[in-house]
Amino acid sequence: MSVVADLLKTVKEFLQAHTWLAYPLSVSGVAVLLTYACYLFYQRIHPQLLKRKYVVASSLLEAIHWPFVVFIWVKTVSDIIDVFSAKIDDTFVHLIWKLRDIGFILLLAWVSVRFIKLFEEQLLLGHLAKKRPDETTVRATGKLLRVGAVIVVVLFILPLLGINVSGVVAFGGGSAIVLGIGAQQIFANYFGGLVIYADRHFKVGDWISSPDKEIEGQVEYIGWRATQIRTFDQKVCYVPNAVLSSVIVVNSSRMKNRCIREMIGIRYVDVAVLDKITQELRTMLQAHPGIDQRRLLLAHFAEFGPGSLKISIYAFTKTIDRKVYYDVQQDIFLKVIQIIERNGAALALPLMPYVQSSI
Repeated sequence: MSVVADLLKTVKEFLQAHTWLAYPLSVSGVAVLLTYACYLFYQRIHPQLLKRKYVVASSLLEAIHWPFVVFIWVKTVSDIIDVFSAKIDDTFVHLIWKLRDIGFILLLAWVSVRFIKLFEEQLLLGHLAKKRPDETTVRATGKLLRVGAVIVVVLFILPLLGINVSGVVAFGGGSAIVLGIGAQQIFANYFGGLVIYADRHFKVGDWISSPDKEIEGQVEYIGWRATQIRTFDQKVCYVPNAVLSSVIVVNSSRMKNRCIREMIGIRYVDVAVLDKITQELRTMLQAHPGIDQRRLLLAHFAEFGPGSLKISIYAFTKTIDRKVYYDVQQDIFLKVIQIIERNGAALALPLMPYVQSSI
């Protein structure tokens, strides 16, 4: 006990000799207690909000937690400086106050950006609606809101720095031409991304291709500058948005059916059973469970080939899945061979190219 008493006596004597430390220490102690209280509150309340699926409240609490802790200490330091402002140069004091105001605005921006990002993730996880929203739309809206929040913060901070906002706008209008020339491709990609978001020709998860460019794969991410595409051989392809907004893009994910289109040749000696073969082919296609009967369906004698009689088969599968489509197509081709052979006919062999002897 004597050791504790001696320690308390020493602290008391030190504070009596340095009375100016009483306020900073007390304010700092309050800040420590508030920080710890915020930590306990977050650890106790946030899991409960998540458990009860209060998505908005949990996102808002998570967005506020760390910015509020920083706010406590910024406020603490500024209050301590205010107490000693009479002994500090006025220029330095005004600078501190200005930095404090800018810090408060930045903290509000931090909360806004964090909340938008967290709310966006909750939307994508499907926690706010029975039907999961479109990922492309959610991410585009989130990016625009975050950019808007940053612009608003900049407009609030500029006057604090002594910069005239109207002058900045006028200067920006004049320099936009110069920047546009120097960064033409950057702006083209940016506005190309806006066009992609607005037109919604494709979204994340779609399989796209372009006949103008050697581009084909699944869209994984649509950024401001480029779109990330996973090709069929699992390579990652980054395509500038300016390119995708100016070329023909085929969206295979939005097709309703896949087409089976084939020309089959039988021998000229089998012309007697040609009509029967085409009739049986039509019957087979009409009865096949994998063929969509609402679409155009053809099985006709199409042309006289150089070495065979050509039969055209044209039908649409119910599925758009690539693997299932190939399974259906294979089954139909095998049935075509069976029908031809059952009627005593045979597939025509391809003609061998004639090579004239040099002898």
